[in-house]
Amino acid sequence: MAAPWRLCRRCRVQAPSRISSRNRNICYLALCLVLVTTVLMIPGSEIAHYKYAEGAGKDIFLTKFSDDRGLGEDSLLREQRSVNNEFKVVLLWTDFFGSSTWREENDPFPACPVSTCELTTDKERVAEAAAVMFNARSLNDPSQLPPEHPPWQAGSVWTLHNSEPPYFTFLDLPLYDNVFNWTSSYRTDADIYSPYGGYVKKEPPPPPSDDNDYGDDVISKLVSIVKNSTADENASDVNQEDVQDVGTPDVYGMHDSLLYWMASNCRDRARRYVKVAKIARYLPVDTYGQCGTMQCQPRTQECEQMLSRYQFVLAFENGYCRDYVTEKLWDAYFRYQIPIVSGGADYSKFAIPNSYIDYDNFSSVEELVDHILRVSSDRDLYNSYFEWMNHYAVVRTPVANWCQICEALHDKGRQPQVYSDLVGWMGQDSCPMYSVSSSVYNGFGRYRCEG
Repeated sequence: MAAPWRLCRRCRVQAPSRISSRNRNICYLALCLVLVTTVLMIPGSEIAHYKYAEGAGKDIFLTKFSDDRGLGEDSLLREQRSVNNEFKVVLLWTDFFGSSTWREENDPFPACPVSTCELTTDKERVAEAAAVMFNARSLNDPSQLPPEHPPWQAGSVWTLHNSEPPYFTFLDLPLYDNVFNWTSSYRTDADIYSPYGGYVKKEPPPPPSDDNDYGDDVISKLVSIVKNSTADENASDVNQEDVQDVGTPDVYGMHDSLLYWMASNCRDRARRYVKVAKIARYLPVDTYGQCGTMQCQPRTQECEQMLSRYQFVLAFENGYCRDYVTEKLWDAYFRYQIPIVSGGADYSKFAIPNSYIDYDNFSSVEELVDHILRVSSDRDLYNSYFEWMNHYAVVRTPVANWCQICEALHDKGRQPQVYSDLVGWMGQDSCPMYSVSSSVYNGFGRYRCEG
């Protein structure tokens, strides 16, 4: 006969303490084994599966208010649009990783083709704002939003900006359905394409003249690079005053160290620590940041001098996400280094041609290491990775594509819309959403690697 405490689920009859004491440790051990087994069943090959995956298109996640016009016209086709010249206010409602001005020290709009916009952090002006900007990582719950959201016809566009992979966006997304009209992201299919950086073709500087206009929109020119074919075929011309002309020095002689990796996020879906550990079996890898033993305060002169000593940098992204190419690539160019890349983007569309080494193009780590050693010891071969300096210049981009935002706000033909399914929009990325199981697996995998 079963014991009474087993038969009565709702009764306050407890098991004898003798039995509980005897089985407690066994139960804890069993639960731990079940958890570890479940975590380890998560496939480790998912990285390759996600790479270059494409979504079905954002339109299915939108509610559109009219069907008489198309959506997502290329920003380079400005001459075909009807432009509203009314002055537009862009309100930064949240901060961007601690910066209330989103790292803008000056007004960004005077250099834009459509420049009749103003950037403000004054929340008292929300009623007159044509666009209200929200950084996804700065939102905790809907109570942080303005109390009222006027309809599109009232002229207010709420824009959700996200510069991180989906699994680093900790919002309860369904709570924000039917809230945001536009998205601003590193993804090329966002309403506002806001890349971490870019490059353009050089052109001879025009002759000196007081009438020269250097206000070309650099970022909108970058759109053609990633939305069509390969980067080499679509790189745009731009005036020299808009870019950093890096020249053509003998780059080989500028470095006295081999390879480094700098990272602050050690538990990531891309499992960068595994790749770094494999390379470190054959080559010395100096590791900076929270994931290593060497320290360097980012964006300081001392740190830049220290990092610029290296020939190569492991520019591994923390997620295999669609179009996700961060400052890791562009900083390498500014430091005259060869980036060794790994991520979910098609680098032939984003990176400068013949300027990088793709980790995922090698059949083994040994093959990659052999290539690194061969390039590092051959002056001509190493310098060949920098022939792009004769043809291209690297561009630093702002947090958000202000020029495209201002232009879109003045576009009378822009179709009204609202995102009715943010989970669908975020989830169609090539990397997965955040989950507890994946976080545990990543942490356990790093422990196994380091142990």
